[in-house]
Amino acid sequence: MQVYKFKIPVGGGTLPLPYESNILKVGAQGEDICMWAEVDPSIEKIEARVFFVTGTGHEIPEFEGCVRQFVDTVFMGDLVWHVYELVAQ
Repeated sequence: MQVYKFKIPVGGGTLPLPYESNILKVGAQGEDICMWAEVDPSIEKIEARVFFVTGTGHEIPEFEGCVRQFVDTVFMGDLVWHVYELVAQ
């Protein structure tokens, strides 16, 4: 196993992660929202995982066919972001 870093765009998006990656932490690094995950580099299979990022006080939309799973909160200066993974039902 190794720990890899992935950048999450503000607002979220789909990230190609190695199969069965285990998310350890989401945090700020410079101006970026980054996620660190344990991955097995010998596994070549990639899975598209969808993340949603919202700010404190913003409306959290419902995503049809998906369940939101909270991942972490990120502090970036005066801004506070909340990261969720969207998992298909």
